[in-house]
Amino acid sequence: MRCAALGFALIVTACGGSTPPAAAPPPPPAPAASEVAPDGTETFSPQSVADAIYAPLFDEAAEFRLEGNRHLVTTGDDAATLHYKVLVRCRVAEVVESEWGMASRIECLNFPEDSMAVNPLERVWVAGAKGLFRAEEIPSTEADWSHALQGQPVFDAQPRAFERKGECREQVADEYDRWCWRQACPGEPALEAKICFSPQGLVAVEAYSISDTTDVLALSVIAPSKGAPASTQPPASNATPEPPGNVDANSEPAANDTDSDATQ
Repeated sequence: MRCAALGFALIVTACGGSTPPAAAPPPPPAPAASEVAPDGTETFSPQSVADAIYAPLFDEAAEFRLEGNRHLVTTGDDAATLHYKVLVRCRVAEVVESEWGMASRIECLNFPEDSMAVNPLERVWVAGAKGLFRAEEIPSTEADWSHALQGQPVFDAQPRAFERKGECREQVADEYDRWCWRQACPGEPALEAKICFSPQGLVAVEAYSISDTTDVLALSVIAPSKGAPASTQPPASNATPEPPGNVDANSEPAANDTDSDATQ
């Protein structure tokens, strides 16, 4: 009788009468598209922009008041040295946020129209998981964002020094407790540009044009953004390196120099 009962139990087990084994756990869900940056390496978070030194470039309320000097040196028969006081006002005109990054467009007024130097601040900026990039226009499609976020950032999300040589030479360096990006492009005229950020935000903008006429604009940000105290900005003398050529940004005008005030 005991053997018969044991045989019955084995038959029931073989026929599936016992408790079935636990089901395998479901596979983890695939990551959402918004969790992956177009470069496929890092995840973008708007907070990464808010925490970066370049955050004011993406603040829709930000306005920048840039004050400084313009030094214009001509050679030849009509050689002259001109010194101007310059006031340039810039603002964040547009900000676009997507699942891949943020983009902003900076507009400026009163940058000297007769200068061949290029204002490096007035353009489209794009921030992604890797850092800050320059762009020609606001990205609209995923392909646009992917293209805008490729290559070496102007500033990494966590700034680091680097130097890249090519058609133009680019460099990022830590200068006087601020991070500065500089670009130098040969040609006629040769062009140089520089932008500096500190923990308080944008602090300096410089633009150079070098040919038969050397044009140097060295500007310090007096009002980095609405509500930000100007007293937090480092002194302008620390931000302005010696301009190229024979122009001295700290020199007094010579006796035959012409002084002009370009501030409107």
